[in-house]
Amino acid sequence: MLELALAIQRAGQDVKIISWTGPGQFGMLDLAGPGTVVPLGPGSDSGRYTSMDRATFLVKAALYLWNNAQRGDSVVTLEDPTALGLAAVPVRWRRKVKHYTYLMDLQSIQYLSLHHGGLRSAVINRIRRELDRFTWRSSDAVVVLGECMKTIVQSVESCARVEVIPIWQDSSRIHPVEAGGIRQALGTGDKLVVMYHGHATYRQPMNLILAAAEELRADSGITFSVVGNGPSVDWLKQSAAERKLTNIDVQASVDKFDFLTVLSSADVHLAILDERATGTCVPSKTYTAMAVGKPCLYLGAEYGQAAMDVTAARSGYVVATDDLRGFVACLHELSNNEADRLQMGQRGLEYFTRERDLAVIGEKWMDLLVSV
Repeated sequence: MLELALAIQRAGQDVKIISWTGPGQFGMLDLAGPGTVVPLGPGSDSGRYTSMDRATFLVKAALYLWNNAQRGDSVVTLEDPTALGLAAVPVRWRRKVKHYTYLMDLQSIQYLSLHHGGLRSAVINRIRRELDRFTWRSSDAVVVLGECMKTIVQSVESCARVEVIPIWQDSSRIHPVEAGGIRQALGTGDKLVVMYHGHATYRQPMNLILAAAEELRADSGITFSVVGNGPSVDWLKQSAAERKLTNIDVQASVDKFDFLTVLSSADVHLAILDERATGTCVPSKTYTAMAVGKPCLYLGAEYGQAAMDVTAARSGYVVATDDLRGFVACLHELSNNEADRLQMGQRGLEYFTRERDLAVIGEKWMDLLVSV
């Protein structure tokens, strides 16, 4: 989020980021000018963010806006904590401040769609959804990451004005680099390295990776690399160990190599989203793959925004999360046709540069802030 705020700041706008913790949490403090980040909490990341913290932040945010927002200002609120958008309602009505709700995740709907948690969770998330509806209806515009998200928001609150501005990656930080050294160090050599990176929870099922690894146990030319953490990663690591699968390597990180080199060391990147969660978020890993010039295997519904972008860019394949035969066929196709694989990566990089780079998305946001 700081990347986007700074892109808008570079376009000549005065930007304040209101957060719970201090600016150090963003990892880009050196890029943010003095006073850009306004911490309303303890000022440092304590590692915990409780329900009381969320409620306190909501109240403090409302007070900060009441004391500082002026007529003509624009306020952009995120989806967490729930009802944060309510903090902007008084100044929108009283001082004609423009309010945009920016939805990167439809968390309450996602929990309900995936039946995550028990009865208590279902009740809480229905309440969250109703609070979300009020926020969306009270905003000048609701900004989502894809057409699939727009469809869901409008189905829940038909009165909301919904605008689509895609998710991005920043080409100044994510781009192709030479990665031969890491492949040599890890012993992957000429194998097709299929990578998943980052966090994975209940909405990123890894059953298909495990099943494919078992199917390809005797194929020494294809290996899976998972660099990340989360419940799904832990499950995959344990399951692979129990089955004694040597073609799955799971690590929290790859020591001695920076993240960009790790990303570039893969031949193919995986992006995963449970079909039932389609429209509640857009996996940014899709655009990471494009940014480093690698094909993307998208595991999920073909009508998701990221899946449609992979298809439009002709930069990979889209496979259902339960389609083992189709997944293995795509892996063989990618393994056996290096020239096609390289062309897919190049097409993805060109699509990313044209459609999903931060510079492009920053301009879309500036157009919205001026026009709405």
